[in-house]
Amino acid sequence: MGRSTGPFLDQVLVNYPHPRNFKVFISHSEKDREFCDIVADYLKKCGQQPYIAESLDNPELGKRLWEEKIENAIKTSNAVLLLWTHDCASSQAVQYELRRAKELGKRIIPAIESGNNPPDSVKGLTYVKFDLSNQIEAIKTILRSLLDYESEVDQQRNQELLGFLALIGLGALAGAALSGKD
Repeated sequence: MGRSTGPFLDQVLVNYPHPRNFKVFISHSEKDREFCDIVADYLKKCGQQPYIAESLDNPELGKRLWEEKIENAIKTSNAVLLLWTHDCASSQAVQYELRRAKELGKRIIPAIESGNNPPDSVKGLTYVKFDLSNQIEAIKTILRSLLDYESEVDQQRNQELLGFLALIGLGALAGAALSGKD
């Protein structure tokens, strides 16, 4: 099965909104880098800010600097997208990224390639399945899951903001009522 991800026209039809501050850390096997780059390009078109880690084997970085960069990128992300393929099980970098994401309490959104089981570290999480033999559908599936999660986060933020504004309003009313008793 070939995994050719050569350039293709923009065939994933989505409405492209303005850039937002929704950061997505993409955990992937280096062997899937080409597909990961395509997913990241579409995330950018959807207004999200993807982060793709440098290779752990990059001699210019060194392990400690690599870990610091990964730590910071995961800390500042809103979600961690796990692109789990058959190549991920042997990736030390993916294992490290997943462990740090869990330790930091980050939302992990697993996208599991058909024919693979999710890793034990994400069992119990809702995940999406994708098939690399149809990259367009795979990208659509992955984008939908991330956009749905971002929408869920935005709704929660809006509810929290409305609750906060209601508390301020009640405080102002209570203050006015108390000042009127004098």
